[in-house]
Amino acid sequence: MSEINHLISEERETLGGRFVVVVGHGLLAVPATRRLAVSGIGSFLLLASTQSQSQETQSELIQTIQEFGADALIRIVQVGRFDTGDYLYPDEIDLVVDCCVRAKDHEALEQACRAHGVPMVLAFADENVTLTGLVDPYAESLAMIFGMEGETNSVKHFMAEHACVPGDRERDLEQSVDRSVVEYAAWEIERHALDVILGRASFFESSLENCDRTTGRLKRYHMPVRIPRYPRIVLVGSDRRKLAKTSLCVALARELTRLGRPVRMLKIQNKGQAEPVQVLEESPHETKESVRDLFDAGCERVVRLIATDGTMRDALPCVLDDLYETMSPDGVLLCESSTARQFLQPGFFIHLTAGDRDIKTSALRSRRLADRTIVSPFTDGDAASLAQQIDEIVTRHST
Repeated sequence: MSEINHLISEERETLGGRFVVVVGHGLLAVPATRRLAVSGIGSFLLLASTQSQSQETQSELIQTIQEFGADALIRIVQVGRFDTGDYLYPDEIDLVVDCCVRAKDHEALEQACRAHGVPMVLAFADENVTLTGLVDPYAESLAMIFGMEGETNSVKHFMAEHACVPGDRERDLEQSVDRSVVEYAAWEIERHALDVILGRASFFESSLENCDRTTGRLKRYHMPVRIPRYPRIVLVGSDRRKLAKTSLCVALARELTRLGRPVRMLKIQNKGQAEPVQVLEESPHETKESVRDLFDAGCERVVRLIATDGTMRDALPCVLDDLYETMSPDGVLLCESSTARQFLQPGFFIHLTAGDRDIKTSALRSRRLADRTIVSPFTDGDAASLAQQIDEIVTRHST
């Protein structure tokens, strides 16, 4: 069942350069780490709290990586609490796997990952259930799942208050035994981790998989979020300026218009100083060439939002009420921004990379959450492929 059997040589090489943090000593820590080691992850950080560590589990984790990890690098860190995020080394880390046991540790770890824009995979198990899923650190999902005092009560309350994904029937594992449940959960963790690392994850469509350890019964829930979700927003970010974000938006607008999709455009400019928020409606007669190109490519409207990081959270919903909510039901809003990813969950997020280490801070906090990463300069084939994928996503969410 392991995903590694389907990986091509280029993907295996990519995994060898990736750095994963395994946090906590819960039941799924060792089986999940074993699968990640077998898949070829090159570096592991084993992180534990001094208040909930298990020396036996720590030793087993180290032995597992040494046995299955093909010379993978191992770092070991112990902290008093998870709320500072100093241990995350954001320039290096690609993913955090949350194997914590205590409720407050899940929330503290999520806050730390949010501060650095590090994606997470939930790997939780208690005596009753396993919970796995891809976690957007900006969405406060774990705070919603584990927000009540005490793990068991919190998880039971969440399951009671939320319905399963529509049309997703309960399923039974082939063997309704605890070992089978744990193995299935470890496979799910591996799948989510590889999706993130290989650039094929979809945070918008993330689900929470719940498996009963006694019966082997599986249920799937929408991953809860506290930030607004916009299925027809396509966010376009980049490592830094001058990587052709606007040019990609022009190409996407042209391709989407050709596919019969109405297109609008929101350009977001970050201001470092505390200046008033500005919302500017661009004109088709604008002398600036990049703006004219957007209209020529088929954009119905082009709006520019100028705001600081501090004012953007409040300004965005107001702008989107006008620009997104009034759009045709089959329309697409292209949004040029990396920072906006902290405040909303788009239907699709594209990130342009230069392939070097010159990355602005806002991009560093969002690039690991991209659904697709494209090397700049992009090609016509890239634009056509992305537009086709966007068209399929919008169709799926409108039915």
